[in-house]
Amino acid sequence: MVKDWPSFEKISLKNLEKNPSLTLDLLKYYQKNNNKEKIIKVADQVLIELMKKNDDRNFLFQFNQKDNKEIEIEIRHFLKKVYSFQTEYADAISNLERLFLITGSLTDYQELVKKYKSESEKVKYWEVIIKYFTDKNVVKNIFKVFKLESQKGKILDLVRKYPLEECFPDMIAFIQKDFPQECFTEYKKKVEEILKETDTEKYPIAVYHLKRMQKIGLDKNFDDFIIFTKNIFKRRSSLMRELQENQL
Repeated sequence: MVKDWPSFEKISLKNLEKNPSLTLDLLKYYQKNNNKEKIIKVADQVLIELMKKNDDRNFLFQFNQKDNKEIEIEIRHFLKKVYSFQTEYADAISNLERLFLITGSLTDYQELVKKYKSESEKVKYWEVIIKYFTDKNVVKNIFKVFKLESQKGKILDLVRKYPLEECFPDMIAFIQKDFPQECFTEYKKKVEEILKETDTEKYPIAVYHLKRMQKIGLDKNFDDFIIFTKNIFKRRSSLMRELQENQL
């Protein structure tokens, strides 16, 4: 308020560890003074601590950690305008790679891949994406990337590994024309797993997946599976009624 910038800088630096939200204003102050060296030094120090906190599996359930995630995103967006891809390529790319991991935004991913110098860098980063989002239980972010890149073989791998994911039907829909038999098999496994227990609440879920399964187009395989299901579970009246109501 009184434009005492030396005091502002001193107080900010003293309190960054306890209050990292001060970082962005401090970086903007350095930017006005064309002090790129201080921007990078302070940002690096703060980001190291933020990454430790944000990579905690439980950060989404802690209010202060949610703030830390937002702060990291803000700082990394700011750094995009600071780094030079001509002279600081490694740091600039590393910043964009981390930004996508923390946001899961396809916009951030697309911006990143446009900056890569080679296709091999992108393919190598896919392994990082797979590990990071698998550990975070956010398989849908892996699917988003592979859908954008039309990596249908890799999506099939996701289908096989993560049948319980909410995005399972969407993954199947995207690759079923290329892998009809494989997709049918995976849906068959899923429906059989759902029907293992006599649980009437799960019957509508099973039917939902059966109707998605029908769209794969393997009509004879599907008809045979419906007949098989009805024979095996013919005593489950609720299931038989659910199938009949859905014209299966």
